[in-house]
Amino acid sequence: EYSLSKVADDIVALIQHLGEKRASIVGHDIGGAVTWAIARRSPDVVERIVAINAPPSHAFRAALRMPSQLRRSWYMLFFALPWLPERVLSARRARMIGRIHEKGAVRAGAFEEEEIEAYQHAASRPGALHAMLNYYRAMLKSVFGSSIGAIAQARATVAGERMTIGRSGRMNRPALVLWSDDEPFLDGSIVNDAANWGADVRVHRIPHAGHWPMADAPTETNRALIAFLSGK
Repeated sequence: EYSLSKVADDIVALIQHLGEKRASIVGHDIGGAVTWAIARRSPDVVERIVAINAPPSHAFRAALRMPSQLRRSWYMLFFALPWLPERVLSARRARMIGRIHEKGAVRAGAFEEEEIEAYQHAASRPGALHAMLNYYRAMLKSVFGSSIGAIAQARATVAGERMTIGRSGRMNRPALVLWSDDEPFLDGSIVNDAANWGADVRVHRIPHAGHWPMADAPTETNRALIAFLSGK
């Protein structure tokens, strides 16, 4: 129940429930993938979108043809396993959740200790980790089909194969891609073909930032967000 289409439709329903006809939507990582899906499926409710370190699903699928991206995505294979990821991530009061946040940042002290504790506490709630991991499991199914084994088909057939992203899934709403120069989980070459993702897509690179630019470089991230969302 965590497929991109279902989550995207949930967000559209939320916008309508709040009495709004249109909204600007900002998403990070899988939230960014959901943001792309909303713009593609329901463009009439979208004013602008911002995707932070997140390509649309068809671009990610293309990226997985590159060995470099497959190496960065190994953890998704682990998350796809039944019950074991929940057991590992919940150990020691979900300490691994805290380490994932700390390791994904490049600036020392990007996360305060109380922030890390809050993430670990949230992950320790009954059923929370199972729901969190189901985002990844649903993502893999949407990218590769129902068989987890099909992910092996994503490996490059020729070493050093150049990634080419097709025009499938293009949308026509203004989009900003915020991309960290030190993103550890996504190959930076993914955004080379961002112009193919939509008719009005711009890329803003954030230096000295890892997977969490809002923590590593909050001033730069917020400045870019405010400028784009205000129509500049």
